[in-house]
Amino acid sequence: MPDVTAVSPAMLLRADVEATAFQAGRERTLASLRAWAETGPQRAAQLITAPGGAGKSRLARELGHRMRTAGWAVLHLRDDPRRPDDLDRLRSVRIPLLVVVDYAETRRRQLDLLAECLPSDEPVRVLMLARGDDGWRDAMRPGTGLFKAAEVMRLDPLYGGGPHTYDVAEVMATEYAKELKGLDPTFDLQGRDPRRLVSSPHGSPDFRDALGLHMHVLGTLLDHAAGADPGAGLAAEGRILDHEGRYWSDTAREHGLNLTIDTMRSAVAAASLVPADGIDAARSVLATVPGLRDLREDERLKAANWLRDLYPGGTHWWGSLQPDRLAEWLFGERNRSRPDVLPLVFRSASTQGGPIERYELMRKFRAIDRRCADLADEALDLLRRELRDEPHPDQERLELRGSLLAEQARRHAKRGELDRAVEVKAELVDVARLTSALDPRFRPRLLEELRALAIWARPDEAETAKLFTTPMSPSQTAVVFRELHTIKPMHNRPTLDPPTEHRRTLAVQAVREWISRTAALDGESDRGRVRIEMGMAWLNVLEDAVHIPRLHDARPKISEHVASGGARVIATGRALDVYTGPMLRDSVKAALSKTDGRLIIDMTLTRFIDSTGLGVLIGSQRRAREAHVALIVVCSYERILFLMRITGTNQVLDIVPDIDAAHRRLS
Repeated sequence: MPDVTAVSPAMLLRADVEATAFQAGRERTLASLRAWAETGPQRAAQLITAPGGAGKSRLARELGHRMRTAGWAVLHLRDDPRRPDDLDRLRSVRIPLLVVVDYAETRRRQLDLLAECLPSDEPVRVLMLARGDDGWRDAMRPGTGLFKAAEVMRLDPLYGGGPHTYDVAEVMATEYAKELKGLDPTFDLQGRDPRRLVSSPHGSPDFRDALGLHMHVLGTLLDHAAGADPGAGLAAEGRILDHEGRYWSDTAREHGLNLTIDTMRSAVAAASLVPADGIDAARSVLATVPGLRDLREDERLKAANWLRDLYPGGTHWWGSLQPDRLAEWLFGERNRSRPDVLPLVFRSASTQGGPIERYELMRKFRAIDRRCADLADEALDLLRRELRDEPHPDQERLELRGSLLAEQARRHAKRGELDRAVEVKAELVDVARLTSALDPRFRPRLLEELRALAIWARPDEAETAKLFTTPMSPSQTAVVFRELHTIKPMHNRPTLDPPTEHRRTLAVQAVREWISRTAALDGESDRGRVRIEMGMAWLNVLEDAVHIPRLHDARPKISEHVASGGARVIATGRALDVYTGPMLRDSVKAALSKTDGRLIIDMTLTRFIDSTGLGVLIGSQRRAREAHVALIVVCSYERILFLMRITGTNQVLDIVPDIDAAHRRLS
């Protein structure tokens, strides 16, 4: 059964109204989802992605109906971040549970809370719906691995524009005609068969998705009933809203208001943009709307009550125009025809309420035109500065600030503003440091943010731009590390321009900290040592090279000689790694049998070392002691000394900065 009863033509398009039958073309997908729900592990999550209007919500609702019939509890998580306590009730569920989370990419905070409240004794399935999978899951809290590991299903278009689409449109026309008659008894097609009124949809851009076809059919029926030219050259959204205007006018008069269509469009746009939480907030918003701001206070109160009753069933004091594509179209139309309206409403609303409420408001600007996007940038900056200046932020504020910064970084990166994106990413690392200090469970996230900053700030412009436009998960960034592990540095690093040099410095700092923290958290395990090696390889590139060179196997071999004082010296080349380490081991074994009791390993030229090289050095020290030979290691390269310190190798070896110091030590 539908959750909401339609009171206007536009509401018939909402997935939760279910004005038309579920489309048979989705039965195979539905069967796959049901099999996923009924088999497999105790807990599982799945993410369905598709553009808005593709039918994700209706598919999830149909799955919910069928799982409920099979004895499952089904929860469609409401988009209300102010009421986290409601989720606690889930702990007491004693039957299998399906949770549906629509707009999941914008509800990370609720997902964080949901992960803590799922029952532990019953099968649980979480179905997330989103417009994309662009890395938003990577920044979720510790403990949300269920969601991070979710399978991803890309929902294909339901209609292909062929003859079948026309058949579906005819069936829809019959269903919508019945619903419209129920809404308005005066609705009259003058005896015409609704199936014959629907023009062939072949090749029309309106039918790129399910919602487009629904809007075409509904708009065509409304046009015929009103005696208007079907289509009239307008987009489907515009046609629907033209007819919706009559509903607005009728209900406004019932509230004692006589408003122009221009004023009503602005008022509905404002109410759809700002989720007012009470009458005072509603009146404050309407005080900025042209056509309402000059009314007496009692008249604005009538307008607030009119908007409260206009679209029932929402989570806030007044409802919003839905589906979202209609609201987004109205935002764009208002922004073009009355460019003063939305900025006034937005700036007024963004100064009220707490940071969380204002962040919820900013999410509304993601899908509308460029001018509104600029306005969202302005508001993001304001809230970011406010949160940054809080002297004692709690965990919730820090997470909100992190969400803001992540969104800003994505915006700048998408526009190719590399330097600004990296600066924001660096601030995000600062937030991750504070967050992990408050809660040690967040330390892995700090490592991911450090690694991401290093990737974003790489001084190779072409590679950086490519990484900016390619969303990267932690597993993908690990691939980048593995690739960098094979790279050796250039002998001479060209001079960089100041912005690029600054980004390189940020990257170097990020990788250094990443290595140190990895060593502290996981430095004793094989996995940790491999990760440290990869970090050192990357540091090698960042400190010594701008463009990534691809060197082959032409590497300097181990050389050996006897110094004038009689000590035997083994000199290593630029790399002491899996390739040259065994060479050094063999050279040391041979030298121990013919030295006069003094051996020097000269690493003056060495700029890279991995775990194999470190292991050979430690093994050489052990063999030297067994042979009663004094072994000195010459190394002054800070990066290698840094690695020796964090791995404890410096506690085993006798290290001096230059060859003269080695000879003095042995004399």
